[in-house]
Amino acid sequence: MRIIATIALAAVLTSVSQAAVTVGTSGVNPQTTTAVASYQTYGSDMDGMIVTANGSDSGTWADTGAYSGAAGGSGWNLSQSGDTWSTSGYWTLTSETGISVLTVDAGAGDTMFDIVYGDYLTPNSANGRPFTLVDAGTYNGDITVTYSGPVSLTGDSFYGDLYRYMTIAFSESFAGTLTFLSDTDNASLQGDINPSVPAPGALLLAGIGSAMVRFLRRRQAA
Repeated sequence: MRIIATIALAAVLTSVSQAAVTVGTSGVNPQTTTAVASYQTYGSDMDGMIVTANGSDSGTWADTGAYSGAAGGSGWNLSQSGDTWSTSGYWTLTSETGISVLTVDAGAGDTMFDIVYGDYLTPNSANGRPFTLVDAGTYNGDITVTYSGPVSLTGDSFYGDLYRYMTIAFSESFAGTLTFLSDTDNASLQGDINPSVPAPGALLLAGIGSAMVRFLRRRQAA
């Protein structure tokens, strides 16, 4: 079994703007899922994803056509049409007001970002594609993209390709239209992409339970 370490990618844009794009990963908030159902994911297959601008302005992804979907908020919209792996399966971000950071929770829509191109890693995930800028329009700032929430198959090690979250941070407030590519896959079961580390409340309850067991054993021994 091959386990891929954290990947850090960087590219210089060749579009109209001369901004720099840096793509990297974070191992925080690991996730698990039973299996990958499909590596050919369209915009219409990602319903339920949560897209949040500037930390608080959120929209829920929904179909806009047979192969397309979108989510939006106050003065902004993120859409995608076609196969996300295809070089024509563009994501389009438009904003009338400034966006400093945009986060996509793909797992809320039973979806994962597949970022490794040229290799088949997690079973049934096939090739992936990390964030690849197509056109930044008139935007001249830098863009930092971070994938987090690494997704492993239940009972298996992390292969290094699947992530629940994508965060796009802009060095200068973004307004305008930006297009990019980023591949996604779907989970086999609805609601099956979940944190692999227990929530703090669960950890607290587990600690209390362990303390009670130790207390009762001491009483029995006495």
